[in-house]
Amino acid sequence: QECILKKLQNRIRQLEERITCPICIDDQIKLVFQCGHGSCSDCSTALTVCPICRQAIRERIQIFV
Repeated sequence: QECILKKLQNRIRQLEERITCPICIDDQIKLVFQCGHGSCSDCSTALTVCPICRQAIRERIQIFV
């Protein structure tokens, strides 16, 4: 049972990391850029290039998680 619990906890952590803003690491990703990367609303307003791939941000698409 401990093994199953550890696997579930690890999976939850992985899922939380996937939806967490990679810049502030506090809020959920709410906007996705045309390159496919994203950030929270607060961090997005300060960005002109994607912090992951450095492409110019031309479009911000709101997502609902």
